[in-house]
Amino acid sequence: QSVGLGLECRTSGIPMNKGNEMIFKDPIHGTIELHPLLVKIIDTPQFQRLRNIKQLGAVSYVYPGATHSRFEHSIGVAYLAGEILKSIREKQQDLGITDWDVLCVQIAALCHDLGHGPFSHMFDLMFIPKARQDITITHEDLSKQMFDHLMENNDGLLKYMNYRPPSNPSEKRYILYEIVSNKRNKIDVDKWDYFVRDCHYLGMKNSFDHERLIKSARACEVAGEFTIHCDYPYQHKVNCAIERMINDAFLKADKHLSFGGKTLSTAIEDMGAYTKLTDTIFDQILNSTSQTLREARDILKRIVRRDLYYCLGEFPSRRSQQVIEVCLFECKCKIAFLTILPISLSQVYSICWFERFEEKLHRIYTKRTDKDLKDDQDAFEKFKNNSYKKKNN
Repeated sequence: QSVGLGLECRTSGIPMNKGNEMIFKDPIHGTIELHPLLVKIIDTPQFQRLRNIKQLGAVSYVYPGATHSRFEHSIGVAYLAGEILKSIREKQQDLGITDWDVLCVQIAALCHDLGHGPFSHMFDLMFIPKARQDITITHEDLSKQMFDHLMENNDGLLKYMNYRPPSNPSEKRYILYEIVSNKRNKIDVDKWDYFVRDCHYLGMKNSFDHERLIKSARACEVAGEFTIHCDYPYQHKVNCAIERMINDAFLKADKHLSFGGKTLSTAIEDMGAYTKLTDTIFDQILNSTSQTLREARDILKRIVRRDLYYCLGEFPSRRSQQVIEVCLFECKCKIAFLTILPISLSQVYSICWFERFEEKLHRIYTKRTDKDLKDDQDAFEKFKNNSYKKKNN
């Protein structure tokens, strides 16, 4: 069985002997070897689309080097999944981890991000909740649907695999289900790869030694939980502004773009159409001449000119006077934009909430940058003061 995708590998037709692996050169992990079946999955249109989906969304507008994609991240996660399982198997042979177990977990690792949309989390956390208020869906749900689509449209893979819902694992083998995404203590190869890879492309120093963790990893009961701290670039106020602007442009363009008969927001209902959704939609809108896309195009032109939504200020929750500037790995940077109603300039403001441990940081933006912002700053101070009064009452 695989992890999360309900996959079972057949024992016939797949060469498992040493020497059949394909060799890749990865800037993070160096020379890596992948099973031929993983390469067959990589060489599908559904997986190749990840080349055009940036790992960090719009962060490259703030950190120019952060242009790496979900494509290389997914390959890195698959590699690390194999390495840690092989390391555990060598030290704890009583667990009965087989080559098939390793391969299936690697397939799950390789495919875990198949469902990401344009600009990654901006699409599923901002655009879809606003454009499709009739449904609730996550990129994990979309990954499962995209994996189904990949299997159904690539006959060469079907002879190697059976596809069925996963059964309940025994306690001894539950570790197989925690390699890619660990809900228990958050220690998993997905985080290991994106932490090291993101730091590399962001130009940030990194002292996290995942190789040492792999060599020392064991399957055991742990009373406490490990946590890893880092500065998170998603919280950068300029990135927040740009992602909101892209979201606004997508909302304006939604009904005027067609992907196999589906709009931008309804493409999630058809994986054939969804396969066409990547970061390239930005350029598609920006370079269009259609009058129906004018409003969306104008917003994206502002990004290109660096005429961005302006951050008037920010303030922390009153629950603590200390502003915590780091984010635990297990804390997703959940971003939600809400319209501010109490002030007169309600139509040009948005509020951005960030999870920081148990803190919330309130950050206020104005869309207007073409005039003196004194009135806007005064409105922000009024809103901030009113917020403090409400909390104190």
